[in-house]
Amino acid sequence: MYVHVPFCVRRCTYCDFPIVVGMDGDARSRYMDAVVAEWRREALPPGPITSVYFGGGTPSLAEPRDIGRVLEALAARAWVPSGTEVTLEANPGTMTASHLADYRQVGVNRVSLGVQAAQAHHLRRLHREHDVAEAHRAVRQLRRARFDNLSVDAIYGLPDQTLAEWHETIRCLTSWAPDHVSLYALQVEEGTPLARSVGRGTSTLPGEDLVGDMADLAETSLPAMGYRRYELSNFSRPGRESRHNRAYWRHHPYIGVGAGAHSFSGPTGARRWWNGRHVRAYMTEALSGRDPTAGEERLSMAQLAGEAVWLGLRETAGVSLSAFRERFGVELEQAFPGVLGPLEAAHLLRRTPETILLTRRGMAVGNQVFTRFLTAVLPSAVDP
Repeated sequence: MYVHVPFCVRRCTYCDFPIVVGMDGDARSRYMDAVVAEWRREALPPGPITSVYFGGGTPSLAEPRDIGRVLEALAARAWVPSGTEVTLEANPGTMTASHLADYRQVGVNRVSLGVQAAQAHHLRRLHREHDVAEAHRAVRQLRRARFDNLSVDAIYGLPDQTLAEWHETIRCLTSWAPDHVSLYALQVEEGTPLARSVGRGTSTLPGEDLVGDMADLAETSLPAMGYRRYELSNFSRPGRESRHNRAYWRHHPYIGVGAGAHSFSGPTGARRWWNGRHVRAYMTEALSGRDPTAGEERLSMAQLAGEAVWLGLRETAGVSLSAFRERFGVELEQAFPGVLGPLEAAHLLRRTPETILLTRRGMAVGNQVFTRFLTAVLPSAVDP
């Protein structure tokens, strides 16, 4: 279950998510009313809700009582087992000690804290509303509020970022002893302030080799600090892997509510749909009892097979050959003739008797590998 919470104090320069700046408390509560209204009309897949993720935006700007109302609405229609992972994305400086205790009380048991950098000048250029001291204070507050499952995020490949600065960011974040660390390569999205700045030449991005060095630094330094890499961008202490993200990578069904949220029916229905991105238009539709869906697509077995492989390859455990065979009725190598050999020869992919997985070199250029599976012309045995 994904719940999009679009509230923000300010738009970050790299952000292209559906957000709204300056929404007051009453309007925020009405938005959460719309989320509840949408949820109540959703068709539900069978089985329990295994994770709930409040993403944004800045969900930590939502009142705990509104987060609680959404969780109550979920439990009123679906089975939410005890121990279900319930994550709230948060930005440093947007939480108080009392709010944290209240979030815990209503059912949030995991927090993902967006730190992004350990240098004040990078935070200012990204339009982040915090400094490093505030981020550290937020971590201490979260621990005092008994949050024992804490993730922190950072971005590498920032304009004018040096390898030494990235090393400092890694050391800073891990010194706070989080349970999970997400380290993302910067993506310059069209239409964002960052894209315009890069286009004008006022922002200079690090070269490909330097970005690769940053990725290598993360891969080599995090394990020594007790964090195992289990996915391209994610490291965790044992047992603290993100259940929510793993559900995406393993092609499990998910429902998204809120502006711009996406849903997937799972491999049996093979349907993906999404809501409109305009926040206030979404509110009007959902509060009026209308379906806020803006579009949908039906996925062929060939599309599902390609997605299953590239999503599975994101995890360091790789793709199970037997699971692929059971699901699609054909061997993976037969489904993608002529694809595996060249990738192995280029040392981007390796094969074991049970799996295929990315090599270290393949992880550095993962998108090149994924594209080969997503664009392959599959034989009729997969997609008759």
